[in-house]
Amino acid sequence: MTIDPQTIYTSVRQEILEQKKCQFQLVVAAITVTVGVLAFASSSYAIGPPSASGAGNGQIHPTIYIAPMLMDLFALMIILNKSKSIQRMVGYLQLMESNMPTLIWKWESHLEKFRAGGYRRHAYILNVSFILIVLSLLCLTLYLISPSADIARNSGDKSAVAFYWLGFSAALFINVIAMGTAFKNWLDLVYLSNSSKETFERWKVTTNINPTHN
Repeated sequence: MTIDPQTIYTSVRQEILEQKKCQFQLVVAAITVTVGVLAFASSSYAIGPPSASGAGNGQIHPTIYIAPMLMDLFALMIILNKSKSIQRMVGYLQLMESNMPTLIWKWESHLEKFRAGGYRRHAYILNVSFILIVLSLLCLTLYLISPSADIARNSGDKSAVAFYWLGFSAALFINVIAMGTAFKNWLDLVYLSNSSKETFERWKVTTNINPTHN
């Protein structure tokens, strides 16, 4: 059974659009969760004067800042991994386009030439990664300087203080690992094995197809 090439092209292109939509939704979700948690943590309920019920004056635990941090880093990892998947699909479409008649419009191939370079092609991913990393570092900073953090450090309860610093150490470790991995993935996506050029060349070898048109 032979499948119409146009059907394959349309199907792969649709998958690319779905992956990009998922990336956007992850960014929105991460930013929304982060802003929501930080807004609550800075509210009068969280840092206001003590009340009869015990609320206020930083009574929330500083670990509240870890939740959005983890959300941001998790979203960052998924977005970068999806970018690699998108790049592989784009490379396949470019290979299909390279074997089409000259006069057929070739979106992916022409877009690649228009952008003229991997860095510019992935500027969106770089900007999104930067935003998520900044949000993650903001959460880590607030874990250290928020009123609730000051209370946790000076509570006099050794177990509570130990738990606080253990939480900070774990959060810092996760941040360092995630940022290192993100940087490696971004370099891979732009310059190394998952770059546009390298992906296209690997598809040529995999399919044993040599482009017939530039």
